[in-house]
Amino acid sequence: ITSNWLECVMLCEKDEKKYNEAIDGVKADLRVFLKGYPDDGGCEEGVDYWDRAGASFFESIYFLDAIGKPLKLSEQQRDKVHNMGRFITNMHIKNLSFVNFSDAKSKCLPNINILFPFGLYFKDNTMMEFAAFIAKKHNYLSKPSYLFQRTGNYPPLGRELLLLSMIKDLKGTKSAEPRAIDDFLANSQIMVASTMPGKNVKHSWFVAAKGGNNGESHNHNDVGNFIIYHNDTPVIIDLGRDTYTSQTFGNRRYELMNNRSAYHNVPIINGLEQSQGKRFKALEVSHQVSDSISAISMNLAKAYTKEAYADYWLRTVSLKRTKNRVEITENYKLDSMQIEKDRMEGEVFDNQIVLLCYGKPIVKLPGTILLQGGSVALKYDSSVLAASIEKIVMTDGIMKKQWNDNIYRIMLRLNDNYPKKEVKYSFEGITVKKGRR
Repeated sequence: ITSNWLECVMLCEKDEKKYNEAIDGVKADLRVFLKGYPDDGGCEEGVDYWDRAGASFFESIYFLDAIGKPLKLSEQQRDKVHNMGRFITNMHIKNLSFVNFSDAKSKCLPNINILFPFGLYFKDNTMMEFAAFIAKKHNYLSKPSYLFQRTGNYPPLGRELLLLSMIKDLKGTKSAEPRAIDDFLANSQIMVASTMPGKNVKHSWFVAAKGGNNGESHNHNDVGNFIIYHNDTPVIIDLGRDTYTSQTFGNRRYELMNNRSAYHNVPIINGLEQSQGKRFKALEVSHQVSDSISAISMNLAKAYTKEAYADYWLRTVSLKRTKNRVEITENYKLDSMQIEKDRMEGEVFDNQIVLLCYGKPIVKLPGTILLQGGSVALKYDSSVLAASIEKIVMTDGIMKKQWNDNIYRIMLRLNDNYPKKEVKYSFEGITVKKGRR
């Protein structure tokens, strides 16, 4: 809204006093927006909203610079704005697949008419090369209308004119896809980590995991959620957003499957899902990185109401590069006295780990479930965990279409109500030898 307002004032307002008052109002809005944005540049609403959040902020400061009325920014604030831009490249997986936490689709087409100027302004080659990649992929130089029709948030005239002024720079920029080897957004509590694909690489991985809280903008109850891609294909997924209805932003929002924690890759503790609100959050979030491992650890206990009786539930999501696997550790302690009291009263509730996977899982044998057509194995201790599988039934809409109606939910139930336990399970690449099926 503010960026469009600014451009209307620039083009249409002839009264100098009103013009200056409007510019002052624009700057006041921008300062409020910037103050509320995390230093790491994370976009709470998800990647679909990037070009109407951080990108619109950049659009505004660019045009303020152009008319000689810049918004004064400290070095720290400039770094924050740059991080806003980098969010879209950090969340990219491969071929316009993105980390789709919150209200985002798994596939996204960013507006290059703001992505490229954003990158050029900060001399960020990764952003510029990503814009060039999208332009080349969709023949922007010969058919620019294609991107205009398909980016979702239709770009205003100001952005189109801005990119046209930079066409020579765009044509001279090499095309490349971004892929974060390891990045951690400390304020947003999001880790992305990967191994690089290549000709001689049989197994490449991309992992993203989040802490955060359940009071975020466009919130889904998903504290502790993670996704996994293997060889650039989804294995463990986030349903993301569905077609918006009146229920999406009403008081029945958390009856929708894709907003409930029971349909995210998080635990069900003592029979309870996570609750909505900022006070339901991850604590003790930490990030570890080396050449061999990227990991995020967090305590999920406070994402649940007190009736979950969780003293702590420490989850660690690790990409173990040298071991060709992604490993999850659940280390928890429940209130054993309360659990025993409930048991004496005949109230026994399951502790379960939810996993949403793309494609039909195949139970190979106890403790092993094959995913992604047999190229990935989910391995777990069958003496501790029992697995059940169900197909997710989706109504017609964006969610069903983007996932090809091919999502299954694996429930790993603890065989006993262990009041204290450390549970590990992993996702491992399988190399099928030639000549064998």
